[in-house]
Amino acid sequence: MAENNYLKIIKINKESVLADDAHYMLAKLYQNQLHDPEKAKEFFQKIIFNYPSSIYLVDARKQFRILRGDDIQ
Repeated sequence: MAENNYLKIIKINKESVLADDAHYMLAKLYQNQLHDPEKAKEFFQKIIFNYPSSIYLVDARKQFRILRGDDIQ
């Protein structure tokens, strides 16, 4: 249910303030509740490349690297 709602927000509001929020929340949903790291990486990566001024950028980059298997210290 939440997944579909976030996807709708992204589809309708691609350029709005809500878009990066929806991408981030969807990535966290895939990472923590749905246990789908590949989908989580996909949405974290979209924040990194499509929303460089997002407040979620730093955490999205960190989470993406963790999911990719980088050594984060």
